[in-house]
Amino acid sequence: WKHHLGDVIGETNLPRNVKDKDFIGAIRETSYRMPAGRLVASSMAYEQCTISEYNDDFFVIKMVTKTPHVPFGSKFIAHTQIVVVREGKNKCRMICSVEAEFPNGPPLGLSGQIKKGMRKGTIEMFEKIGAHIISCATSYGC
Repeated sequence: WKHHLGDVIGETNLPRNVKDKDFIGAIRETSYRMPAGRLVASSMAYEQCTISEYNDDFFVIKMVTKTPHVPFGSKFIAHTQIVVVREGKNKCRMICSVEAEFPNGPPLGLSGQIKKGMRKGTIEMFEKIGAHIISCATSYGC
């Protein structure tokens, strides 16, 4: 995380001088290789993730992902949001959404296919994040 408290984001016990709200606005930039699909070769994705809310009851991360090397990739941006809400002892809910942005208008006749592919890839990512949250909770004895 590009943040002066990046090394303690996600820790269960924060230093006394650190408050939950101190993490809001933290940014993490990452890139990763997306696997090949039926119609698209393996390619790089570039993501900027921002913590927009962070407290004992819930946290929200917003991601902006660009995939300039896929067909028409320079024509759209994926906006993703993940909200994780505590719902009681040993229970939480993850709410996820994704939306396509076409800064210069959607490519003629292709916006539906782009959105469908974006949703499919995002669902796979959400499932992995959910599994990771469960793994972390289990390792902390929750």
